[in-house]
Amino acid sequence: MAKRLLAHTNESNKAVIRSVFRQHHHLDDIVNRDGMAKVLADLGVEANVVAKDSVINALMQIMDTNNNGEVDFEEFYKYWCSIAAETSKASEILNGIGDLFDCYCSYESNGAALSQDQFKKLWTDMGNDQNLVEEAIRFVDKNNDNQISFQELCIAFGLLSVEVQVSL
Repeated sequence: MAKRLLAHTNESNKAVIRSVFRQHHHLDDIVNRDGMAKVLADLGVEANVVAKDSVINALMQIMDTNNNGEVDFEEFYKYWCSIAAETSKASEILNGIGDLFDCYCSYESNGAALSQDQFKKLWTDMGNDQNLVEEAIRFVDKNNDNQISFQELCIAFGLLSVEVQVSL
């Protein structure tokens, strides 16, 4: 059933998706991080994607459109509809970003992160305009810690594909 749900998001499937969501909610149709991983797995998202904390954290941040730190069903469903037909492609993209990140990152005491120099190398190796790299760093480094986390990179690729036309 999950594969069928990935390809079709109509009103009848909305009820089924809501029931899956409710199986893992913790409060009034709101899921936390753990619940999100379970919902996505039940809906057919690849296990290697939902197993990565950084991926789930990034998805939670993307879906949380009201910025309250939680994802309610309507936020989830709106996002789900936007990616439903492309879920397998989205999984491939997330895996590709993860592979890129792993190739270029350093492991700091606070976890994996790209230094600015590593991000510059990644940026130029992808064929992007070197003159835009400083602007890209400012755009991607949301917490201004001079490092690019996997979560920041995932969010940026989703936004950069529209704003700067970066292609994977």
